[in-house]
Amino acid sequence: MSEYLEIRFGAGSDTAHRRRLDMKPHVAAKKLACDLLGRRKKIRAKTFELYIYGDPILRLPVGFKVKTSALCVSGNFESILGLVDPSSFPLQELKTTVSRPELLEHPAVKSAKVLKVTYGMSDEYSSVEFFEGLRNVKNKTVYQIECQMNGEQIMELFGAWTNSQRDIGTMFISSFFSSFWMNQRLDEAKRRFNGKYVRLNEPDEKMIPETKCISFPISPNSELVAYGICGADEDPYYLKLEMMPRGSTTSSEWSVSMSGVLNSLGAALNLYNLII
Repeated sequence: MSEYLEIRFGAGSDTAHRRRLDMKPHVAAKKLACDLLGRRKKIRAKTFELYIYGDPILRLPVGFKVKTSALCVSGNFESILGLVDPSSFPLQELKTTVSRPELLEHPAVKSAKVLKVTYGMSDEYSSVEFFEGLRNVKNKTVYQIECQMNGEQIMELFGAWTNSQRDIGTMFISSFFSSFWMNQRLDEAKRRFNGKYVRLNEPDEKMIPETKCISFPISPNSELVAYGICGADEDPYYLKLEMMPRGSTTSSEWSVSMSGVLNSLGAALNLYNLII
């Protein structure tokens, strides 16, 4: 019985198609890739999404490039950039795993308008270094996804943002597993960094109903506002920090204080009823 190469592939259904090829595997793989890409060297894609975990990308057409506005990649981030057309930069959105702290300084990362990053496990550096670098990036919008800071790291994030002048509209959005725990961190940040309870003058439809909203004065023209918003499947809750124009919020200190008084009064009455 003679041996031969067979390629199996699907065509939008559960039916598998088979094709016998009398050529070496690496030649067949490149031919298949070229056929699937229509033998084009440049492709336009709104989102270029690619997941690799240490394996090199082979058998693509010579000079192959993708022009895109959004890049979603894990694994060897730098090797993927060679497939992206230079005219794609700066990216509208970059979603990636960071396994080395210096990647946060890469031009493609620093220039992305929206940066979504998660911590990549590494023997060379810890999550502490990851969070330390992440809280100081200057992208317009930063999402920290699928990984969470501890309490002190959250306070360090607030410290970095309350002690630096950032553009209006700049945001940092951090994943959380509990809205209750988030409120505890908001209370702590309010005490540490001279914040106040507020409500948004223009409501955010994503805001978690039970979340607290805290404002920190930054300059005569800006304030840092922090509150919880609903997340995605991987991250049910997010803590959102946004630099807003001064006057975007209204103080609610009195209502929060009265709520605490009423809760204390209710607890006292319940205790009195138990005693009598």
